[in-house]
Amino acid sequence: MLHYCRLTISIDSSSCGCLFAALYWKLGLEVGSFKRLLEDKNINWGYFFDHNPFEPHCNSHPNNFIVVPEVYSRSNQFLAAVDFDLAFGKETFFSPYTGDADDDLFASWMLSEHQEMERALGGEQVNSGVQTSPELSSRISLELDSQYDGLRWAVRDTLLAGYRSAYYCHQEDETPCHPELLKGMRNLINLALCIVDN
Repeated sequence: MLHYCRLTISIDSSSCGCLFAALYWKLGLEVGSFKRLLEDKNINWGYFFDHNPFEPHCNSHPNNFIVVPEVYSRSNQFLAAVDFDLAFGKETFFSPYTGDADDDLFASWMLSEHQEMERALGGEQVNSGVQTSPELSSRISLELDSQYDGLRWAVRDTLLAGYRSAYYCHQEDETPCHPELLKGMRNLINLALCIVDN
């Protein structure tokens, strides 16, 4: 038993890996489903070039999702997207370079937005949405024990596989069929939130 922040989770060696894998798969599915919805509706979340022609602005990263409290969650959804103030649709898009409607540029920016999300979910820190100082980055690197590198990359791969399954294959989330697994995932999220908060 693990006791933390008034939360008790029963963990044994046979179910722990399944719980982590299921959670990362589900989170990937939720993010991929959201990105697929934007793509299908021709909505760009906020990828564009502004004042710096060498650095795009991009809202498509994991830090623009929040955890939905269980009391507000419908259909067992864990995540909700935020930060829509710079989103725009294809019908209102005009090229900043020509001032004309440009479907090809819009499609290119949509693809870039999708690729940036894939890169962030896969572990690349460039588009995390969070600026860190070199001191903090080196401290975080020291705290990450290399013995867990395999696990870290396995869950990243699972997260990305879930994302791609929803984005490319329109795979539906099947976790409502498994309420005991869903409760374990929710407890694991709550535990992680308590740890991050301290």
